[in-house]
Amino acid sequence: MPWDYDSAEAINIFFAGGLASLLFFFLTILWKWCVFCYKYRHLNSKGKLKDWKGHPMREDNDRLPNFNIVQAQINIKAHRGKFKVELTHGNRTWVGEISMLSANYGILTLHYLDNFEIGRRECFISKYTRDGVVYDTIFVIPITNRIFYQPAEGKPSYDYGNEIFIRERKKGRGK
Repeated sequence: MPWDYDSAEAINIFFAGGLASLLFFFLTILWKWCVFCYKYRHLNSKGKLKDWKGHPMREDNDRLPNFNIVQAQINIKAHRGKFKVELTHGNRTWVGEISMLSANYGILTLHYLDNFEIGRRECFISKYTRDGVVYDTIFVIPITNRIFYQPAEGKPSYDYGNEIFIRERKKGRGK
């Protein structure tokens, strides 16, 4: 005997399947955001506090940080699968976003608030121990080698090199 159903049953099946699929889709996205925030919670700044310090690389060896110079203060927040970053150096501020491409590697896109300057940087998130103290680090390398800025002369300026953002890890934060 063939299976009989009317159009009302077909509509019910269609909507029930569609609603279940949408619910599963949104729960999956929510789960990914929660896992991301849990995994990287130790990198979050407290409120608006800029507790990360930005250091340039040494003149004699551009692979080692110059801890004697603090050129920036940074606020970092994990939000919806990305990091929101606000950095201040001197009287200038830029905001950006780090999109993670793997567990410890991402791309930082940024723009300054006071002028039309944009840039992209590669980011490597890690930790290291110095004198028995554990530090979280974000090492940033310019992809474009320049912050794009067009002054009246038409030449790009503000050529920034490698930087490292460092913060002492608090007890009980991260692995």
